[in-house]
Amino acid sequence: MTTPVKLLALEQFDKSLPEIQQAAGSLRDHLPREGWVRSIRKSLGMSMRAFSRRIGFKEPASVKELESNERAGTITLQTLRRAAEALDADFVYAIVPRKGLRETVKSRASPILRSPDRSTS
Repeated sequence: MTTPVKLLALEQFDKSLPEIQQAAGSLRDHLPREGWVRSIRKSLGMSMRAFSRRIGFKEPASVKELESNERAGTITLQTLRRAAEALDADFVYAIVPRKGLRETVKSRASPILRSPDRSTS
């Protein structure tokens, strides 16, 4: 059963969801082909060697691997945080629901309530 606190949390999240969805859409529409790290590094005029020193890598080749992993989607969140710090940038991570949480809960609850396996006690 959903408690009043959970309902309040759903409503609060749903209230800010359109703004979050808009921001996510804008970021998705402007995703650099070469990845955020390389794009920002190059825009700053920072060499791989300089970035390597700032992030604490021993070899500049590690930067190439980091940037490749970002493009491939295999980079870790921890590495992205380190890269953002080395670029004097903020790292933002989000999972953005496609529809309101209340709507999601309601749509998932309906089949469960109609389920013949549900005991009627």
